[in-house]
Amino acid sequence: MAEDMAMSPHHHIAPYHINAPAKLNLTLHVTGKRADNYHLLHSEVIFITLCDNLTFTFNPKKSSDEIIIDGAFSALLADTPTEHNLVMTTLASIRELIEFPPLTISLTKNIPIGAGLGGGTADAAALLRFFVEQGKISHQQAISLAKNIGGDGLCCYHACAGVMQGIGDIFMPHNKSDIPANIQHADIVILWCGQFDGSGLSTADIYRQCIIGAPPTLSDDYWQNLQQGRNDLQPTAINAMPAISAMLNFLTDFNADLVRMTGSGSAVFAIFLDGITAKRFAKMQNSLPPDWFFWHGTIA
Repeated sequence: MAEDMAMSPHHHIAPYHINAPAKLNLTLHVTGKRADNYHLLHSEVIFITLCDNLTFTFNPKKSSDEIIIDGAFSALLADTPTEHNLVMTTLASIRELIEFPPLTISLTKNIPIGAGLGGGTADAAALLRFFVEQGKISHQQAISLAKNIGGDGLCCYHACAGVMQGIGDIFMPHNKSDIPANIQHADIVILWCGQFDGSGLSTADIYRQCIIGAPPTLSDDYWQNLQQGRNDLQPTAINAMPAISAMLNFLTDFNADLVRMTGSGSAVFAIFLDGITAKRFAKMQNSLPPDWFFWHGTIA
């Protein structure tokens, strides 16, 4: 039974702002497949300063919850029924636990959709963090709900560097000291091959066709583990969308220290440990095809 949030009809909470950072799979090893067809993973994950922005406002005068979406990628969600939006389905799950007035959610979509950056999951996870920070649900309740969001729900709820294992239901956060300082302050570039019409790769299809790889051989050297790691979904994704290979080659030509696809694609990333000089940055921007999304930032 839902617990009462103990708000009077006239209770008002000021708008609450929270960011939902994008996720990068620095490695993504597919190490097995269960009988129920879920894949087993070992993935080094970080979160970056590219983020969606959410504002939550309780409004007792409203008759129901609502979500208002704007931003660069809002048009791609225009045809998604509200009840199928991942944030709203997560909100419905919270309503099964507690009672609260209608909630208005304002979402600014800055993270490309269907890019392997975890944007939709990050938004739903941000909603869970909001209710935990307000003291309305417990951390354990949020973790249980996060696991139901999707394979990267738990890591997006934590929104910090760490290792994702199992089917995503195991997440081990890193201490900040685990990440070398030069990586913490490195320049990161994201490219996405411009599927602004909403078409793109099917995560389910990419996993279905991928080849199971060997578990990673790990050492105490974080950077070495990244360099020797891989994304086992990358070859399948390239076969489905050759533009991914073009983006990887583009970043490699600029002498990045690590270039790889994130998630099931189609976004790719590059890490520049010594930063990007203004000259190289300008050359990179001027060389971009017009339909490629470009972002530059750091670890969140």
